[in-house]
Amino acid sequence: MTEPVVLLINPNSSDEVTRIIDDVAGRHRGNGTRYVTVKVASNPPAIETVDDEILAVQGLLASVLEWRDRFDVAAAVVACFGDPGVSELRHATGWQVHGIAYEAMRSAVERGQRFSIVCALPSAVPIMEQLAAHYGWADMLVSVRPLASRSSISRQHWRTPPHAWNKSSTTACPTAPTPSASAAHP
Repeated sequence: MTEPVVLLINPNSSDEVTRIIDDVAGRHRGNGTRYVTVKVASNPPAIETVDDEILAVQGLLASVLEWRDRFDVAAAVVACFGDPGVSELRHATGWQVHGIAYEAMRSAVERGQRFSIVCALPSAVPIMEQLAAHYGWADMLVSVRPLASRSSISRQHWRTPPHAWNKSSTTACPTAPTPSASAAHP
């Protein structure tokens, strides 16, 4: 097995989103932490609804065995603002798993600041509100605002029929560094 890595997990199947996650993390290369960016290719191309989140969690859990075989995981970051599967991954793996929504909200709350959330679509508004409440910070949440309506976003980009999804289990980001490269912390 290779040197321990921080696994950056895109829980959807979007190559574009996976590359963005990898690019952002790549800005912190050289700090001594190695990372690998992965996606769950069998999952929906976007996680917009509770049903999408249920599918995403199932895909994450199904991918754990592959990731355990391929990587010595020191920690994992679920890079989706709904934090899908964070607690399930912790339970299934014993890994230190972080969700970016929790970390962002915690950062604001620790500073004594209220916060707002900007999400992609109106369907995510109740998910974000419920997440803030789940974390105990509903009273600190000012608002959740969607960027667009479903009709203003290309259905091809946001919704692909399940039969068209890439059904391979997981795919490491094509632009991700090899396991010997260094990268960012969670």
